[in-house]
Amino acid sequence: MDIPAGVNIKVKANVIEVEGPRGKLSRRKMNAAIRTSLSHMSNLIKDVTKGYRYKMHFVYANFPINAS
Repeated sequence: MDIPAGVNIKVKANVIEVEGPRGKLSRRKMNAAIRTSLSHMSNLIKDVTKGYRYKMHFVYANFPINAS
């Protein structure tokens, strides 16, 4: 796994901490899911370097939804 410059990764017991230019994130790791932990680390690295945004879509069937 390639780690970009400016990203620090710390692994303590069952917690993975990733710190980058856009913040710090952490996640607990499970021993039975090594591949999943690697995917989580990859996503955490992407989030602290490029950032992320949540999108919400409203879906309705009978009555319109008002959101503010």
